Amino acid sequence: MKNSKLSNWPNYADTLGADFFPYVESIASDIIIPGLDFYLHDGVRGAAALTMPSLLSCTIAGTGANDSFKVQALWKGMCDKLIHQLGNDPVPELLVAYYTAFSQCIELIGPNALTDEQIASIGSSIDRNLKETYERIIERESGDDEYTEENEEDDEEYTDEELLDEISKGINVVFKNTKLRFLPAFQKLVPTIAAFINDENSSLKLLALCSISDLIEFTGAESYNLKDLFMQPVGESLTSPSSMIRQAAAYCVGVAAQFGGPNYKEFCFATLPSLLQMVSVPDARANDNINATENIIAAIAKICHTYNNEIPDFQNLAERWLKLLPVLNDEEAAPYAYSFLAELIDMGFPPVSQNIPKIVDDVVQALLYHSLGGKSAERVVQSVKQLLGTIPQDEAMGILNGYSAEAQQEISKWFS
Repeated sequence: MKNSKLSNWPNYADTLGADFFPYVESIASDIIIPGLDFYLHDGVRGAAALTMPSLLSCTIAGTGANDSFKVQALWKGMCDKLIHQLGNDPVPELLVAYYTAFSQCIELIGPNALTDEQIASIGSSIDRNLKETYERIIERESGDDEYTEENEEDDEEYTDEELLDEISKGINVVFKNTKLRFLPAFQKLVPTIAAFINDENSSLKLLALCSISDLIEFTGAESYNLKDLFMQPVGESLTSPSSMIRQAAAYCVGVAAQFGGPNYKEFCFATLPSLLQMVSVPDARANDNINATENIIAAIAKICHTYNNEIPDFQNLAERWLKLLPVLNDEEAAPYAYSFLAELIDMGFPPVSQNIPKIVDDVVQALLYHSLGGKSAERVVQSVKQLLGTIPQDEAMGILNGYSAEAQQEISKWFS
């Protein structure tokens, strides 16, 4: 693909933007879309697919709207062709390119980028691609495959992992774009997702866990109808030896608390012992484990925020949770954790007022590491200012002045 002349075209389109728009229609209809049928050279098909988001972006810039007639007409031709290729092209490396292009284009188009027919078709293509990838992985792991070259096996394994990652992104972007409209197509994926989530291969299990998170986030309470697919495997995955699996499972629990509704209450409560167990192990903050740990901290915060005093011994849980801060590495997890911290401050939770220096330091460290920013930071800092206002001014200033000169610049920015 790198040697194809087509691979330079996105650069021209990206650079020229709206100025490239007059050339888009002819290039797309005469070269790019037909290029996906060029089976004499894999690189041409891949480069043609990867050019599509750039051409679509130019058209949006040239027409001034992502829902203009020209944009929709161009997208329909691209989308139908990409979905066809996903269901028919046998080359895994090219499927990676197709999914990449597909996801990027949907993000550009925005809500309702797909018709019901296209949703059904992409669901069928995803299912086929997942089944074929699963067969390749199982065949390799069985040791009975036909491969004789170790490098070929390594390349195949890497390609399948990359493909699974792009399919996962594709599932996410379709759910995000179409929400409940994707649910009937996803239900047809259930047997495949069930095989993945119960497999010991981490790449397969990871895709399934991420897909379940998308299911819950974008279909809400409706996802509970599929609970038998995932509740037990998600709970078991919280204590997996793999930090990536623990992270994905913890995120899934947090999403259930955040978007799943009342039906998920008992499930979330049942996960708390495992969450607390894994976040408290001696190496929980080691480099390999820190992202999983911080996702667990965020998941507990979401459970506490949603169910609050319905949680058995909520006061004790919240006090234990305070000791787990700070969250410094995960910019997605941090806002949820610190939002709950602000809630505890605002409600006058006694353990907060008893540990003001630690609470302030937890927030300051997040600001210094930039895991917390924007409106989330403003909200938390405002609560911390009120907390500092409950103690003598010289004591409050002593806490804030106890940091390095470099740190003082950031502290001044937020607390002045």
